Amino acid sequence: MVRYVIYILLLLIAVNSHATDAKLSTQFSPSSGCNLTVTQNIGVVILNVDVSPKIYPPAITVKYQINGGAIVSEGVNTPIDQGTTFNFTFAQKANLSACDTDFNIVVWLEFVGDTDHSNDTLKWTVRNDCTVIPGQALSDQTVCEGINNGTVNLTGNSHGTVTSWIYSTNNGATWSSLSNTSNPYNFSGLTTTTLYAVAINGGYCPNDTSTYTTITVDPTPIGGTLNGPTNLCISSSSGTITLNGSSGAISNWESSTDNGSTWSNIANTTTNESFTSLSQTTWYRVQIDGGACPNVYSNVLQIQVDPLTVIGTLTPDTSVCANESVNLKLSSTIGDITQWESSSDGITWTPIASTNNPYNTGTLSSSIYYRVVAQSGICPSQTSNQIFVNVTTGVTPGNIAGADSLCESNANGILTVSGNSENVLNWESSVDNGTTWTTITNPTTTENYTGLTQTTWYRALIDGNGCLNVYTDTAIIAVTSMSQAGTLTPDTSVCVGDAFNLKVNGSIGDTYTWQVSPDGITWVDISNLVAPSIVISPVTSPNYYRLIVKNGICGTDVSNIVLVDTLGLPSVNAGPDVTIIKGDTTQLNGSGGLFGIWTPGGTLSDSLIYMPNAFPVNTTTYILGVIGANGCFNFDEVKVIVRSMTFDVKNVITLNDDSYNDTWIIEGIEDFPNTTVEVYNIYGQQVFKEDNYKNDWKGTYKGKSLPNGTYLYIAKPSGKDDGAVKGTLTIMGHE
Repeated sequence: MVRYVIYILLLLIAVNSHATDAKLSTQFSPSSGCNLTVTQNIGVVILNVDVSPKIYPPAITVKYQINGGAIVSEGVNTPIDQGTTFNFTFAQKANLSACDTDFNIVVWLEFVGDTDHSNDTLKWTVRNDCTVIPGQALSDQTVCEGINNGTVNLTGNSHGTVTSWIYSTNNGATWSSLSNTSNPYNFSGLTTTTLYAVAINGGYCPNDTSTYTTITVDPTPIGGTLNGPTNLCISSSSGTITLNGSSGAISNWESSTDNGSTWSNIANTTTNESFTSLSQTTWYRVQIDGGACPNVYSNVLQIQVDPLTVIGTLTPDTSVCANESVNLKLSSTIGDITQWESSSDGITWTPIASTNNPYNTGTLSSSIYYRVVAQSGICPSQTSNQIFVNVTTGVTPGNIAGADSLCESNANGILTVSGNSENVLNWESSVDNGTTWTTITNPTTTENYTGLTQTTWYRALIDGNGCLNVYTDTAIIAVTSMSQAGTLTPDTSVCVGDAFNLKVNGSIGDTYTWQVSPDGITWVDISNLVAPSIVISPVTSPNYYRLIVKNGICGTDVSNIVLVDTLGLPSVNAGPDVTIIKGDTTQLNGSGGLFGIWTPGGTLSDSLIYMPNAFPVNTTTYILGVIGANGCFNFDEVKVIVRSMTFDVKNVITLNDDSYNDTWIIEGIEDFPNTTVEVYNIYGQQVFKEDNYKNDWKGTYKGKSLPNGTYLYIAKPSGKDDGAVKGTLTIMGHE
């Protein structure tokens, strides 16, 4: 006891003599894992940081607590040298067997005199994952290809986490993941048999996969195609139908004799169906078992059963007149007429391209035999009895002679029927091209006509003598109206240069010839003028005119004569063209006629007087129109040229005859006629003057060249001081 007290005193002395520190440096047990037990060690590493020379028991107490539960406290019974570590394992084991649980472990130490408590505690988490029980994916189903949906469930599973649903379309040889972790899983639109399972993450335990469920996909059935006879005669209505190209089991065959309204079951699950002695048209089809899919049918095969042909009876023999027709009818037949046939001798037959019943023979000219062929579907055809149509020779209508084209002035003549085999009953006429006819009571073979005024058609009706009456051909008497030249416009007078429209009224004709004459005696055709109205333009001299008209075959007719006289134009003079400087005014000098007017009048002082003042801002052409005593108009025009004062005076004359500046040039002077130029020497003496300068002065005075030097000039447009241009001129080159 004394020794223990001494040890404690020494320890206290050691602790109090300098700073002391012990720490938990790390843990070594337990770690997260699979299937942890109820007896898991809790182990930590204790470090003697600076206790010298040792930490002796029972100075250190170590404690642990799990998930805030009961605290376990144990002392360290082994001395720990300064600067060394000690692996301490609690004697009391920890129960970490709870599955899928996180254990939060806290371990700390208590040491008397410890100066640093920040390193006395360790905390860590341990995860216990238990072995996965993967469960089963339920349940197996059979669905139809493409038109399906359903649900599969995962049941009986525990532990672990669902990673994803997985599927296989090759019976489990390979698997693919689905982005789905929910339960249950909904599928839809499968086109092939598919296995489904669930992949489970075991955490610290091995991963596992549930058992799979199978979704069997039945393919969409194919009804297939029936092949067999489609048309049979009732006398041979047996055969076999074959089903090709179907998929799926055959449930049964069906037949219908009312065009598919009702169907009868046939207990046959093979691909062939035999039938015998069908008595009526029958439809067949096959039902295919679709499994999970809807049942389907093949196409419908219709077997048409045709009744035996019954030819029936043809219309009896008959007689008709020539050029008449007859309707032939086949009665009590079973089948369709395939053709009519005709024969001239009852032995050799010619087909007729007609299946009509009754059949109209059309106009007959000779006796003839007929028969008809009929057939019911594909059953053998039958030929009817033959009949004889006796054709009585008809009437020959004959022809009319005497058709003619006549002028109205002589529309008389005779028409005669010839070649007719029977008597004339009457004649008929038409004035509307045969639309309507008027009966003429005349039973003879001749018809006299007189004084026709329009085209008339004639025909004769011939007695049919028991057959139909017939008409002769038609004779046309074409009557042309008499030519009428009509009346021309009265005499008139026209101003020289004007146009005149010459018209005719009341003319009848199809050919018009206009003629002109200077004296009314000698006439000349006017070419290219063949209409009933002409325009004479311009009228330059007096002339006589007339019109010759011809209608068809009738003679010509001449119109009255008209005189188109001429009226002289008044004299007119708008004066000469003039050039002015922009901004100036000039007076126009017009004359002629009784009265005049100027256009345009906007830049004139008065457009109704002959000599107005003009003040245009741009070059303008003025037109003076005057009227004479005879009412005729005449026109003249004058141009007022407006120029800006743009003289370009060349200020040098070189007297060397080099064709350059040999004369004094004033550019633009040509726009101002009568411009006066004057030249003075430096002493004020005038050495040159010209009132209408033409750019031709060579620097001479009295026939001799002026001395070299500078001269003064003045240029006066139109000789006026107003607007004069002044400057200096240099003469050089004089020897």
